[in-house]
Amino acid sequence: MQAHEKYLLSSIDDLTSIFNRRKFREIVEGSWENAIENNQELSMVFIDIDYFKEFNDNYGHLKGDELLKKLARLFKTKAEQYKGFAGRFGGDEFVILLPDANIIKAKKAGEDILKTVEELRIPHDYSAVSKYQTVSIGVTSTIPTKDAMPEILFSHADIALYQAKRYGRNRVCLW
Repeated sequence: MQAHEKYLLSSIDDLTSIFNRRKFREIVEGSWENAIENNQELSMVFIDIDYFKEFNDNYGHLKGDELLKKLARLFKTKAEQYKGFAGRFGGDEFVILLPDANIIKAKKAGEDILKTVEELRIPHDYSAVSKYQTVSIGVTSTIPTKDAMPEILFSHADIALYQAKRYGRNRVCLW
């Protein structure tokens, strides 16, 4: 195996075939520097699959893996439509980086993802929100500066995600 192939394999999540957490952080750091140089906004969309544990426990791990793969493909497609990058943050959490996108565009991307997941109509009899699979989404945006670190994007998107979960899931919240 060549070095380039090894690098690609180490950058991709083996289950979902999208960027893994480590590679995604590298992309965020590079995009952060680029946004500073060009005085551009940078937005992040943090996604949690609602009641994934209940889905996995009741439908089985193979069905849970299928769900993760299907949704990861959707997140990647949506990220690319909005000129961004998708990654698996861990477990059932996914993240999308939208370079040169303001909060309005990022919110629209989040709402688009929410709607598209609903339209898939994936049965989820064990969800407290819907009879179909849903997601909760946190969105944030900032104009990076040299005084701040890229972690602020993760932190603010995570806070917004937990607001979405606290207020009933199956929604987009902004920070």
